[in-house]
Amino acid sequence: MTTPEANTEVVPLKTDFDVVWRGYDREQVQHYVAAVEQELRMLTMDRDAALAKADSLADRLTEAQSEIRALQEKVDRIAREPISPDALTERMRRMVELAQEEAKEITERAQAAAQQGWDTARSAEELMQRARKRAHELVTEAEQRRRELDEQAAELRRQMDEDFRIALNKRRSEAVRQIAEEKAAAKAEAERLVQEATEQSRRMVAEAERRVAELERHRAQISSMLGETMRLLDQADTMLRPQQDEVEIRDVDAADVHVPTMREEGTVEESVAAA
Repeated sequence: MTTPEANTEVVPLKTDFDVVWRGYDREQVQHYVAAVEQELRMLTMDRDAALAKADSLADRLTEAQSEIRALQEKVDRIAREPISPDALTERMRRMVELAQEEAKEITERAQAAAQQGWDTARSAEELMQRARKRAHELVTEAEQRRRELDEQAAELRRQMDEDFRIALNKRRSEAVRQIAEEKAAAKAEAERLVQEATEQSRRMVAEAERRVAELERHRAQISSMLGETMRLLDQADTMLRPQQDEVEIRDVDAADVHVPTMREEGTVEESVAAA
């Protein structure tokens, strides 16, 4: 009788989830995978125990079959031994009865062991089938969960990209608005400075023109005064020349030159002023 061999398909899952940015809760997924692996380990241990029991029962069945063969050989050997005619009937009857009883007992034991072994093997096979089915379900659930997490991560990335795009556009609009306001403020400030500089230049030019005009008036007044002074000096020189000639002629032989007194100088100045 052949015994089922250990199936290596039922092993703890090694489901690796790709780590993505904010794609899933790593701790929850790791706990889930650890629970699945623990359940598969328990199923594998039950399967191995059932297979070991089936092997043990198969060994017992083999031993029973060996005992049956040994008993059959013993019956054959006894049957070949020479016996007396008187004891033939009773001996043969007793031997056959013992052989039948022993053979029946061994056969029943062997059939029971075989049945138990078959039941155990069948249970082990059913257990393996359930383990395979459960493992397939766990793998399917894990893959489904992974797809859901991937979809959630993709949706989250899309939402984050959209939020980032909206925020970027908002910041760009805010920056454009701020630049426009600063540009308008700078233009207004420049216009104000130009206007102030223009007004200040106009005031400075007006003040310079006023001062130039005032200086022109002063110059004209001074020129007029100089002209009047020159005219008075010319009149005084004209008035004083005949007197001076007469004095020079009268005093040409005098020893001392007559020097006008202060009274005379005052009279001359008054005459010049009156003229």
